[in-house]
Amino acid sequence: MARATIYEVASRAGVSITTVSRVLNDKGPVAEATRHRIVNAIRELGYEPSWLGRALAGQRRNAVGIVFPDLAGPYHAGVIAGLEAWAAASDVALFILGTHRRRQSSALVEEFAQHVDGLVLTAQTVQGEELERLLDQGVKVVLLGQPVQAGVPAVRVESQSYAKTLTEHFLVDHGLQHLGFLGDPNVSPDIEERWQGFLDGHVSQGRRPPGGPWRTSLRESNGYKAAIKLLAGRRRLEAIVCANDELALGVYTAAVERGLRIPQDLRVSGWDDIPQARWAVPGLTTIHQPLEALGQRAGEILTALLEGKNLVAATTWIPSTLIIRQSCGCGGEREEAAAESPQSSIHGAGEAKTTPK
Repeated sequence: MARATIYEVASRAGVSITTVSRVLNDKGPVAEATRHRIVNAIRELGYEPSWLGRALAGQRRNAVGIVFPDLAGPYHAGVIAGLEAWAAASDVALFILGTHRRRQSSALVEEFAQHVDGLVLTAQTVQGEELERLLDQGVKVVLLGQPVQAGVPAVRVESQSYAKTLTEHFLVDHGLQHLGFLGDPNVSPDIEERWQGFLDGHVSQGRRPPGGPWRTSLRESNGYKAAIKLLAGRRRLEAIVCANDELALGVYTAAVERGLRIPQDLRVSGWDDIPQARWAVPGLTTIHQPLEALGQRAGEILTALLEGKNLVAATTWIPSTLIIRQSCGCGGEREEAAAESPQSSIHGAGEAKTTPK
């Protein structure tokens, strides 16, 4: 017979799974009558969380999991490559879950957690009360690209200062006036930081921040569709700062259809430095994110948590690099650090800095 789930216990007792979790972990107030119903439901169904059984037996799965909102795009592939390299070196199996923002995403993640020793959770997956419930169940968690939450170790790439430097490069070094930002800040905290850095770049030069952003999801096809509309507008944009490289490549295609040359008629920048960015014609100016280093570092922190080390008060910041190519109007390729980034000014490329929170 299939093992009973926490959802069946909650349904039998007529309560939420959060209340069941409080009883199982003896955390938080629960009325005595409610506690009695939950205990009876657990006995009747023979429910036993697999994480509890493993803890009592002192067992390890020798497996970890990473949760993404979806599995599309080179960003996820880069992070997976880094985490998988760590897993292989550590003789640990790596499992991957894409929630695709389904209604029962939290249920999928909780079930997934029962089969691994720890989880890496990326943006737009598990947050708030759902995250607290996982932690209450004793699941070891590392956040990646998510807002910092007290008591949970996280790995982040600082974006705001790099976006400011990139924006100032267009405004100051190239003397441009009309810039647009393509991407949706609501998608993730990283995109929100890039938008804020874009605004900061204007303010630092005494410029009036432009309207926007032009919101779209982070796919090349969406970049193309958005750029077709933007380039048909009355006000001529001189440059489009894109939230990722895929959007920028979509802008390339739209520019060709509109009869515009890059960079002579339109300047473009991206973010991530995916392989296509280097080989695009002209080469795409972008911010290089060390995606594999993100995954590698998340695995190392998860190892420390599983070994019982106390890392819950720290966030690890990994530096990026501004890559200047031809799409912004410059000549050859070169690397530049963000002027105000403490990570890039103190550390070399790829080296992580851990900052207490």
